[in-house]
Amino acid sequence: MDNWTDRIDRHIWDSLRGTVTTLRLDDRRQDQEFSCSLGVQMPVDEPSHHAADYHNLRLAELEQTVRAKLNGILEGSGPLKPILAQLLSTRGKFFRPRLVISSSYACLPYVLDKRRCPTCSRLYGQLRKGPGSEQWGRGAKAPGPASTMLPSHADFDDKMLDMITDIAAAFEMVHMASLVHDDIIDGSAHRRGKPALHLTWGTHSAVLAGDYLFAQANSTVVKHAGLGIAACLSDAVGLMCRGEVAQDSRFYDPDVTVGDYFYQTGRKTAALIAAACKAGAMAAKAPLLAQECLWRFGIKLGTAFQIIDDILDIVADGEALGKPVFSDLRRGILTLPLIYAMGTESRRDILECLSHKAVPDHRIPQLRSKLVSGGHVRQAGEVACKLLQSARLELSLLPDCPGTASLKSMCDGLVQRVRDVSLAEGITMGK
Repeated sequence: MDNWTDRIDRHIWDSLRGTVTTLRLDDRRQDQEFSCSLGVQMPVDEPSHHAADYHNLRLAELEQTVRAKLNGILEGSGPLKPILAQLLSTRGKFFRPRLVISSSYACLPYVLDKRRCPTCSRLYGQLRKGPGSEQWGRGAKAPGPASTMLPSHADFDDKMLDMITDIAAAFEMVHMASLVHDDIIDGSAHRRGKPALHLTWGTHSAVLAGDYLFAQANSTVVKHAGLGIAACLSDAVGLMCRGEVAQDSRFYDPDVTVGDYFYQTGRKTAALIAAACKAGAMAAKAPLLAQECLWRFGIKLGTAFQIIDDILDIVADGEALGKPVFSDLRRGILTLPLIYAMGTESRRDILECLSHKAVPDHRIPQLRSKLVSGGHVRQAGEVACKLLQSARLELSLLPDCPGTASLKSMCDGLVQRVRDVSLAEGITMGK
């Protein structure tokens, strides 16, 4: 019987490849023209400022709750406490917990419908049934803007909020555990501008700290969210491992293709991000269609996230980045800009670095200049922008509410990050 993991293996690259080759960067009408598979033309009206402000405040409050729960895990970790304290002190972007929470809120109208909320029942009952059903009736019109139907201060009950924040904490624990293990595998000396955990406490203790976080994440989800979401998280961890092994098997391999890159990235990075989005929808007990939409959104968002990280590894300042530049190439990893460069005159320079398994510091400015002037960084940046635009379109199937707007803003923020980096390097990134 097919499971979620099998479906990813069959469809992820096809989905990404189609996005990269067909989507136009400068088509600003696509949101308006996009028609979902249910036959409903979803509106593009943004939620009111009042509702958006409330949601942002709520999101900040819930993020603090998640941090408190992570600190609670720390308090119960016994001799691992000082090791985990160092890890928690290096605050990251908190990207995955935000995705869990915002994805849940994107599906909040489904919860309100189940409560028979008079403002949402008609709209989202129709959306689930689809056109042509008895509920729609003959000649029935598509529902109006969701932002006008959703109460500004609509929220989950306390029990569901507690479950959502538990799930968010679990995903952050998995992410932190993966960083600890990655630093050991890669031999990294720094993480977020501070010494890596294994250098401070030793490899043995660092491995056990990562294992502890994996165990706590699984325990948290099983106890507070159920086996379905636990399976979603576990499948994502399995995909992360498969992606990392696939990448490790191609170290210093000059024949890595774009397809290989997306295979690896879709698993080692995007899988956990997609699972966070899917888990948020599952927590809100959203329809399967909404869960699948958010999973596809997360795959594209996560892949773009990794491409942007690859670009920063080339053009960003090492001190600001918190690690040496060109760290991927130093480890024998061909990222997307480098793969594009392998088909040009820059191939010789990259092959030399791969053959010597080193990137001399004096060669970095020259190599960076070639990747920028040759258009390889721009090409990778445009792919990231296309993926983010496509990810945004996936949300057109969901209710137009503050949670959905928050997810869209994450896409917009990453697009702006690409453009800011490009501007600093004098790169033109489309219109």
